Amino acid sequence: MEEIVRLTPADYEQAVDFLDLVFSQAKKPHHFEKMLPRLALPDAMTHHFALKRDGRIRAMLGVYPLETTIDGERFLFSTTGNVATHWRETGRGYMSALLDRAMTELHEIGADASRLGGHRQRYNRYGFEMAGTGVSMSLTAHNVQGVPFAPLDLRPVTRNDAETLALIRSLHARSAMAVDRGNDDSLYRVLTAWEAQPFAAFDENNRFSGYLVSAQGGGSLAELKAETPELAERMLLSWIKAYPENGLSLTLPPWEAETIARLSRHCQSLSLNPASQFKIISWTRLISALGRVRSRMKPLIDGECVVNIPGETRFILRVRGGALSCEETALPADLTLDHLTATRLIFGPLPPEAVLPGLSGKGGAMLSALLPLPLSWNGQDRV
Repeated sequence: MEEIVRLTPADYEQAVDFLDLVFSQAKKPHHFEKMLPRLALPDAMTHHFALKRDGRIRAMLGVYPLETTIDGERFLFSTTGNVATHWRETGRGYMSALLDRAMTELHEIGADASRLGGHRQRYNRYGFEMAGTGVSMSLTAHNVQGVPFAPLDLRPVTRNDAETLALIRSLHARSAMAVDRGNDDSLYRVLTAWEAQPFAAFDENNRFSGYLVSAQGGGSLAELKAETPELAERMLLSWIKAYPENGLSLTLPPWEAETIARLSRHCQSLSLNPASQFKIISWTRLISALGRVRSRMKPLIDGECVVNIPGETRFILRVRGGALSCEETALPADLTLDHLTATRLIFGPLPPEAVLPGLSGKGGAMLSALLPLPLSWNGQDRV
């Protein structure tokens, strides 16, 4: 008998073995207990749905709720992940049935938005679209030869280093957008996801300066956060000095504009990329919160525009005195957009003129200054 069920802690061993099998066959060898330690807990099984036949998992996925703060306001984001079907069962519609159940789960838990990774067209029909912005850079030791700086002391962070983990948690929480990473054990599991290693930075007076997360054998920084942009630059230069043999890449969110300006002076290459694939649910709340972040990044132009997304919502974007407001309205629409186009227009990463060429008319100047809003996502939170 086939049935879709919510997994329980008793399913832990079978579920992890199933994920290791499917992903190891499709890609490189996987060991989920090492790669995603935050989920390597029996209690985390309740966030998973599986299609079982005669008690055996044939396909499964997870819907992981993540409390997230944007500009001091609480939201519930969710990651849909670990999407896996046994190779003998593909083409039977199992994953479509599970994704339908996952979309119901988003409604039931009251998610404001969800994200996932994977083939874009596969997930477009569920409302997920490439969006958000990540500023990616790469550089080598040659790029920073002769750059004067005061090195920072980079120390590996261990699971039992409660004092340093508290400093890291505090710094992370001050981000314009931050996922709640839980207690010390949960935080450490996030920092070490994907087999990464966290380091804390201290200055010459032993003051905490920030932290970074090293991945891919040191050739990538999965995360870099500092108390100031100047300290972020010193952290990067200190890392390259310590590990000059490795090329280095990292991605930063758009609201860290001053840090991006400092680091981009050294990089060999730079690109603007979508942060993830997002399904937007609470349009007005997310636009309002991210609009406040945007208004601190650059001046906004006064104006207004009514956006209609048929079957979902109609809202008015209004900028007055450099401040954005967004609320539902019954006024006639200036723009009528499908869900995917609205996601790309409002949340990026491309400028609005690249989504709607020739954007003009009512609110055009305001939209050009306002959009895209600074949505992003850190890779360590992509459970």
